[in-house]
Amino acid sequence: MRIVFGFVFLLSSHLLAQNYYDNVNESSSQLLRTSLHNLIDNHNVVSYESCKQHLQNTDSDPNNSENIILIYKQNSVNESWDGGETWNREHVWAASLGLYDSDAYSDLHNLKPSDPSVNSSKGNKNFDNGGTQHDEALECYYTQNTWEPADNVKGDIARILFYMDIRYEGGVDEPNLAVTEMLNTTSGVSNIGKLSTLLDWHIQDPVDDFEITRNEIIYDIQGNRNPFIDNPEYVSILWGNDGSLSNSLRLRGVMDFDLSGPNGKSLHLYAQQDIPDLSIFGIGVANNGGGTDGQEEILPAISVSEGDHILLARSPESIESYLGDCYQNFDHVIQASDAISQNGDDAIEVYEQGILIETFGDVNQDGTGQSWEYSDSWAYNFDGIWSYGLGCEGVTSSITGTGSFSFNLSQFSIDDSMDVYYHVPDEIDSNTPILMVLHGGGRNAVDYRDAFIDKSNSLGFIVVAPEFSQASFPGGDSYNLGNIFVDGDNPNLETLNPENEWSFSIFDPLFTYVKDLTNNTSQTYDVFGNSAGGQVAHRLLLFKPNSPINKIITSASGWYTFPNPDILFPYGLESSPAENLQLGQILNKDFKIMIGSLDNDPNAPGLRHTEQAELQGANRLERAMSFFQYSQDLSQSLVLPYSWTFEIVDGVGHDYASMAPLASDWLYSGLYSSCFYPFCSEISGCTDLNAFNYDASADVDDGSCIDIIYGCMDITAFNYNSQANTDDGSCESVVYGCTDSDAINYNPLANIDNSSCIAIVFGCLNQLATNFNSEANTDDGSCILPLTSNLSLQGILDFDLPSGGFDGKAIHLIANSDISDISMFGIGVANNGGGSDGQEESFPAISVSAGDQILFARTPSAMENYFGECFSNFDHIIQAGSGISQNGDDAIELYENNQVIETFGDINIDGTGEVWEYTDSWSYKLGNEWIYGGLNCTDDSETSSSSNCPYPLCSIIIVNQQEIYFNQGWNIFSTYIDPENSNIEVLFDPIIDDLVIVKDYLGNAYLPQWSFNGIGNAQIGYGYYVKTTVSNSLIFYGAYLTPEENPITISSGWNIIGYLRTTPSPLEEIFETLVALDLIVIIKDYLGAAYLPEFDFNGIGDLNPGQGYQIKANGDFILQY
Repeated sequence: MRIVFGFVFLLSSHLLAQNYYDNVNESSSQLLRTSLHNLIDNHNVVSYESCKQHLQNTDSDPNNSENIILIYKQNSVNESWDGGETWNREHVWAASLGLYDSDAYSDLHNLKPSDPSVNSSKGNKNFDNGGTQHDEALECYYTQNTWEPADNVKGDIARILFYMDIRYEGGVDEPNLAVTEMLNTTSGVSNIGKLSTLLDWHIQDPVDDFEITRNEIIYDIQGNRNPFIDNPEYVSILWGNDGSLSNSLRLRGVMDFDLSGPNGKSLHLYAQQDIPDLSIFGIGVANNGGGTDGQEEILPAISVSEGDHILLARSPESIESYLGDCYQNFDHVIQASDAISQNGDDAIEVYEQGILIETFGDVNQDGTGQSWEYSDSWAYNFDGIWSYGLGCEGVTSSITGTGSFSFNLSQFSIDDSMDVYYHVPDEIDSNTPILMVLHGGGRNAVDYRDAFIDKSNSLGFIVVAPEFSQASFPGGDSYNLGNIFVDGDNPNLETLNPENEWSFSIFDPLFTYVKDLTNNTSQTYDVFGNSAGGQVAHRLLLFKPNSPINKIITSASGWYTFPNPDILFPYGLESSPAENLQLGQILNKDFKIMIGSLDNDPNAPGLRHTEQAELQGANRLERAMSFFQYSQDLSQSLVLPYSWTFEIVDGVGHDYASMAPLASDWLYSGLYSSCFYPFCSEISGCTDLNAFNYDASADVDDGSCIDIIYGCMDITAFNYNSQANTDDGSCESVVYGCTDSDAINYNPLANIDNSSCIAIVFGCLNQLATNFNSEANTDDGSCILPLTSNLSLQGILDFDLPSGGFDGKAIHLIANSDISDISMFGIGVANNGGGSDGQEESFPAISVSAGDQILFARTPSAMENYFGECFSNFDHIIQAGSGISQNGDDAIELYENNQVIETFGDINIDGTGEVWEYTDSWSYKLGNEWIYGGLNCTDDSETSSSSNCPYPLCSIIIVNQQEIYFNQGWNIFSTYIDPENSNIEVLFDPIIDDLVIVKDYLGNAYLPQWSFNGIGNAQIGYGYYVKTTVSNSLIFYGAYLTPEENPITISSGWNIIGYLRTTPSPLEEIFETLVALDLIVIIKDYLGAAYLPEFDFNGIGDLNPGQGYQIKANGDFILQY
């Protein structure tokens, strides 16, 4: 039944659609465009909020009425709105390309439900074929500037964009949208591409039932239709048959200079690609709003090249005289006929093959008094934005000079208004740049404004300094961090604020408000922020990437949010709304980082000192350098265009007033006068983002681009490349040495042979070996080494287990050092005092680490049951053979390389009645002494813990090792272990690759890079400075230093003490007596936290194992824990 109703619905819709178009004029492309625009214009505007509900109907899944279809992933999801988690509203024509502050923003024809992550990836890209496959929307492909959707919606996308082009033609408070062949890479510009691709998609993916149904539902809501769904043939009338038009010639400028007679009338055209024959193009002038006159002037049959500028002039000589040297910038000058007779109120039409492809102005409206009028002046199109010389005579502004106004904040859920301080120079026009100046933590916007007044007057820009008061925007969360989260240092979904409540969301509406006050038509604004304002400025780039911001300067920021999705917000993007940020968009932004060379105080007021902030650097200068370097490395690793710049301002500290004029010069020096034809002031240079000499300030490519050639650029390097212009880090220093791979002293790093090669002589090179060969220079593995005794007996077990037999017999061993292969060791059991039986059991070829506990058991499973949880204390369990058959009166021998290295008991005495007897019991080595469980103490027991003699490993806490953790950077460490070898080099050898330096309190140092040890051995009870390149840990092995038995001598002045306890202790308790004697001045930990007894202040809290502490004493004394 549902299918039948659907057919009737579509049929009736089709009939209704045909009646809808009764008054459309199809006789020419221009008349069709005009009549279609008039038909679909002035639709019923719905709120953007209501679109959440409308999209649940327009894009309903035909196979599941509870679901909707997402445009790019083409998957079906539940239709319910959950705050944008499952789906959000995608503007197919990106909102940042001209839709803000207009009815177009909520036009349902342009809105589609989309996966939020994919929507973020698509961003404000143009549409074209090719690129990298998207990792979520697998049928979609993308480049830095383009997006290719799935094949079955390509036509849908094209027809939506064609609708937007016709619907929005620059009426009152509406954008003038245009689908163009040129890709648009600038936010705020009202063009989108690529036309030829969209025309192909329109043909490849014809209209389907889903589109027809959607069109009808929107018609019921908005009262207008997408004509290209109902009448696909309209596309070929408007844009050429099957996309055959090239659209390769575009209007760049329209001139009506005040010269004699018609001599000042000219058109400036631009070739977007090579055109073999220019005569396929023509011009029409629509006079006085009387409608089109059709094509009146055909261009000559000449060829032009991509990028050529063409001047079509009534009097080339007059234009040459008027423009001066700039006249030479035109590649072709064509004498125009009297058809080029436009006055400043006439629209201009460009034709290709007799078909209209571009219109400037409105052919049906006299331009007098319109925004596009150019009487005795000019109109100029650069990157899709038209500017007008008529406005250079000035505009009427409702704010002038220096002052302030109140900006209502209710739209941001704040029941208050904001004071905004401004300065407007005397001479402004409709295109005068607007600069947002963001104050620091002092919230002194008026002072910041005043710092820019002189440059505002000399360079001609409007200063807008909003004041984020402490009352309305308390603390750093509301200002520095944009009020994205209730608590910016603890980001989560529960504390995420709606975007309209972010303080970052204030700037765009404020920009629009200032434009209204000053009659300004600028499409973008610039941003300068210093200190706390610098933090706001760079986060605007990350969290408002689609805002109409042209240039951004962040100055003297205390710390930064790195564009790294793996670092938690606020130091990175993890768990923030920008977690899936398109990095290509932000790294190619005109963004500058400024910092004073004297802004290097690590203790500057207000400077954040969290662990993550400290990782960025010790002061503002280091942190700025770190932020810039990270972004630069990121762009290189991802092969993304990079436009950020960095400047250290010599001789300046933390001073916004000194930064203001320098920032102004960077932003606005070199801007052309708005009264002179802009083409004459464009900057030539290389505009290829991927070129070696890319010039971010260039407007016009001058053909000077040079390909990047990677290589070594150090002329002193072994592999210097004279052709390279970009160093790739491959330089190799010249290394002299032996280059013969068969020589004993072959140096694989050498690249120049110095005749030092020595022939190989094999033999044992270990001087400790019994067969050391002093003539050999190459070890052949023949060395016979002395015994290491790296394995020791720890316990002898003869448990009376419930299972009986040999199940309770085992040997417990401990590794004294790392052993790569314990098969060199073995066990022998000397039964009943009958002397040695030699080695009877060998260990398997496994490696063990220093401190590992090893159980060599006849029946491991029985032992596991008996030990219970304690069984896990053993690091290695090895199945023993029948040789492990000892009774409690038998001696045990431990072998290394078939030589006895340790004996328990006496192999020549039966142990019965001896002190070392362990019948139905155990023997255990504690320290260097053997202890015993007592004869028959395990009889009738089910577990070790329930016996009369629990095994010591399970009941005695034995301290024979300590693991100490080192943070990246500086640490102060100490240990409660007395290692067998306390040499500093030996202690730190396991982390030598990550070690920078070790220092004692006297300044003596161990520098592993230089093999220099000025410390010698570590001293018991003292601490040491340690600096590492990465976070790491180190285990010390040895005997426990009992605190009570190891007093520490403290000298007057600075010392570094160790902490000898195994658990934390309150600092004030330990030093109470010494403080009472006025012997303690200050105690500090490695983070700088301090205990100041004079002020009764303890910023350290407890002393902790593994840490060392700096202490300044008033005299000599003994510290006794």
